Amino acid sequence: MSTVTQRPNRRGSRYRRRHLLLYGDTPYPAGSLVLEAGCGTGAQTPVITKNSPGAVIISVDISQKSLEVAKNRTTAEGRAGEYLNCDIFGLPFPGDSFDHIFVCFVLEHLRDPVDALTALMRVLKPGGTITVIEGVGEDAVSSGMMTKEEWDEGISALYRTAEEDGTFCYTFFKATGTRPV
Repeated sequence: MSTVTQRPNRRGSRYRRRHLLLYGDTPYPAGSLVLEAGCGTGAQTPVITKNSPGAVIISVDISQKSLEVAKNRTTAEGRAGEYLNCDIFGLPFPGDSFDHIFVCFVLEHLRDPVDALTALMRVLKPGGTITVIEGVGEDAVSSGMMTKEEWDEGISALYRTAEEDGTFCYTFFKATGTRPV
């Protein structure tokens, strides 16, 4: 007997409100060159491109298969972007290339997040911004801060925040920094 997992309705108001909470304040100006580092299957890519018409978005990931899914997803949403198969630790761009860098739910999967941020800062122009959004679930559970059940309840509560009268209160980290000139 197989189990079927239903995906959230990506067109529903709850989905749109959740994305507004995470990315609503992350538009990039027209003419900007933006690096989406570790795009995976492109869950965020269509939102970034929609929020930033006129910006050039280059999405990179170490998995070619994931990049293909990301490209298909973005194309299906009617958005354009560029995709490159590469490793964050060895980005093939000259220093000071990007106006902005977007990193979402990536660092938590890397062997050395500090080295990854250092590699990303190399390609960020002076005065450019880096936006980082990360979940902290595995760390919170493994360190004993909460149980797996409590984490799962928190995820359910995250979906609740997307309701009309929902209040956002969730364990994740979002920050935007600017590289000094």
